[in-house]
Amino acid sequence: MSMDRVIQRKKMPSWQWVLIAIALLAASWFAYTLLVDASIRTYRVSADQLIVSSVEYGAFEDAIPIRVTIQPFNSVFLDAVNGGAVEEVFVEEGSFVEAGQPLLQLSNTNLRLSAAQNDTNITEQLNLQNNITDGFETTKLSTQRQIIDTEYRIIVLERQRTRH
Repeated sequence: MSMDRVIQRKKMPSWQWVLIAIALLAASWFAYTLLVDASIRTYRVSADQLIVSSVEYGAFEDAIPIRVTIQPFNSVFLDAVNGGAVEEVFVEEGSFVEAGQPLLQLSNTNLRLSAAQNDTNITEQLNLQNNITDGFETTKLSTQRQIIDTEYRIIVLERQRTRH
């Protein structure tokens, strides 16, 4: 037997194939972004949109189309304590407003119903308090009448006793 033997070449593991695929995707994405940026830098105009005239002295006016995003200098976020449906809008978007100026009108039927129910509860409590007060007055008058009747009976009985 000889010491030399044939070593079979192993196949490349799957994770190495995944790494190669990711590297190829990254390279193609990089090339694509370079090409897209190159197409943005040039502006192609069809011949029928061009105006050709003789050269004259004067002010040079150039319009360059630019893609921008406009953001406000100050943003204020509003929150309503009680939400609801918007009934009317008083100020349009982008308008200048002053402090305290109403922006919109909200309608909340649940809040209105709750307020009406609270008013009803308060009225019921006031009526109950008046009934209790009237009951105390009636009891007080009845007690005073009984005291007067009892004092009268005492007087009548004392007179009868002194007569006998």
